[in-house]
Amino acid sequence: MSLEDLSLEQRDELAILMRTLAENPETRKDILRLTKKVKPNMTIPELEIEESTNKALSKAEERVMQLESRLRDKEANEDLERRRQAVIKKGLASEDNIEEIEALPITKLLQSIGNG
Repeated sequence: MSLEDLSLEQRDELAILMRTLAENPETRKDILRLTKKVKPNMTIPELEIEESTNKALSKAEERVMQLESRLRDKEANEDLERRRQAVIKKGLASEDNIEEIEALPITKLLQSIGNG
């Protein structure tokens, strides 16, 4: 596309429009993204900083989610172990048969629905 076919007045109007769009906070990023799309090799620090920041935040969020998941698993295992020890302490089970006793409700449930 060439601007040579346009009058100076038309060029000025386009320049003013582009400037208005680029300076408006609501349209600035869209203009920058479109510019980058048309000219991919153009350096646009504002976009590059945003992308870099978003990637770092995304990685940090992912790590936090993984840590939270591990913490939940650890807490669940600790809770299970506390319950096991309470049952053993009451003399209702021993270290040797606690897992078998825990599996009984599941076995009975499976039998009751016809999968056992």
